Amino acid sequence: MDSLAPKDTAGNEIPANVWEKWGVASRRGYQAVPHDLFRFQAQLQLSNGELVTLLNILDFWYRPEKAPFPGVTALAKRMGTDPRSVQRHLKTLEEKGYATREPGRAEKRNFRLDGLVKRLGNLVKAELGLADHAVVVSFSK
Repeated sequence: MDSLAPKDTAGNEIPANVWEKWGVASRRGYQAVPHDLFRFQAQLQLSNGELVTLLNILDFWYRPEKAPFPGVTALAKRMGTDPRSVQRHLKTLEEKGYATREPGRAEKRNFRLDGLVKRLGNLVKAELGLADHAVVVSFSK
């Protein structure tokens, strides 16, 4: 992009395809979410509430090596729901093995998404007929 390219509030250039789609709404950031997360929602057995909860958690995943750490109250406020609903979604996401909360303060703990990344990767590999290579996600602590 050239020097006249739009920049986000941190001073980073916004990719042309993002700017063309979202315009000024992309100035405070945007996130990359694999299309297959939506395509395989049913196979992953994700309810709409669980998917929205995951999308909001993903919005806090700034760097690949650092697990996101939103608080339950913050997630509930963003989603326009009560914290108990978010807690129920988090519980079922943990039961399905898609998210785990690391030990820490109850309100604000790191969320590890290794299980979701691995399961989604396996579905994609199976659909594409790719060899079974391990999908690895690592977070620093």
